[in-house]
Amino acid sequence: MARILIVDDSPSAIGIYKKMLLRLGYDVVGTAFSGVEGVKQAEVLMPDIVLLDIVMPGSLDGIAAAEIIKDKFDIPVVFLTAYSEDELIDRAKQVEPLGYLIKPFRRRELKAAIEIALYRKDMERRLRETEERFRFLADTTGDALYQLRYDSMTYDYISQ
Repeated sequence: MARILIVDDSPSAIGIYKKMLLRLGYDVVGTAFSGVEGVKQAEVLMPDIVLLDIVMPGSLDGIAAAEIIKDKFDIPVVFLTAYSEDELIDRAKQVEPLGYLIKPFRRRELKAAIEIALYRKDMERRLRETEERFRFLADTTGDALYQLRYDSMTYDYISQ
């Protein structure tokens, strides 16, 4: 069961999202009402995903908070927002969120966004692990490599 942190400046919105998530079978591990509080909660709770409003009061809006959460804790973010202006979307893209939902949204849209984000996060983790294995093999392999070319079915010996 995915552990989710909700960050939104509206207590009523948080209540609605929490109900939706619980009905969908997710574990809401915490809530926060500002970007600063969201970053602190993310560090303490280490959720699987953060659902984050973009426009919030205080020194950190949702985009700035998402950047910290992603960079410092490697936790994926899905934005939940009522705003879809080009400038805001362009700023949001810079932090590479794994989802962007426009309020109001339906429960099935929320579930789809969360599941896709969790899947992408898992695939990124697997890719990193595979890259590390191949990097290790390349770094520890002897002086010769063979290259197989499928088009002509020839084998080339490459000396280093």
